[in-house]
Amino acid sequence: MRYLIPFFLILTSCTDVKPLNVSKQSVSLIENEGQSSANHISTAMKEKEIINGHYSQTLASLTGLRVGLTRGEAIDVIRLYFAPKSGDDIVSTAQAEFKQNDDNILLFSAADKSKIPVSAEEIFISFKIVDDLELVNDFGLRIKCINNAVTSNWQSVDC
Repeated sequence: MRYLIPFFLILTSCTDVKPLNVSKQSVSLIENEGQSSANHISTAMKEKEIINGHYSQTLASLTGLRVGLTRGEAIDVIRLYFAPKSGDDIVSTAQAEFKQNDDNILLFSAADKSKIPVSAEEIFISFKIVDDLELVNDFGLRIKCINNAVTSNWQSVDC
């Protein structure tokens, strides 16, 4: 006899991760194999330094991020945001983790050709440790736009 497991139960079990276990996962600069261009790998990602004025919290809040989320919840929000809508398109991603001003920083970037006029996005999340939990303290997003078939510089305003 076959048992059917409802899809929402599978999703719930996949996202029900203890934040302490997630925070111990190592994250480093990763580029997908077969990546055609690295236009989403920024200097901030390579040098592991965030300048808050270069990112928009308003744009990032559209992803579902908010102050006070646990590290595991914030990572789930980003993964769902960057997930392609269909299996046809491949989203090229990279991520880095580092410390800055006593905060733990996660930096995610993605290039997605299906999101025209946006060609690339970069999101940073800053975590403070409170009662042995890493909680979102700050976050921001910046984008690259395609103007007349030319990819622009990183910007903190919408295209």
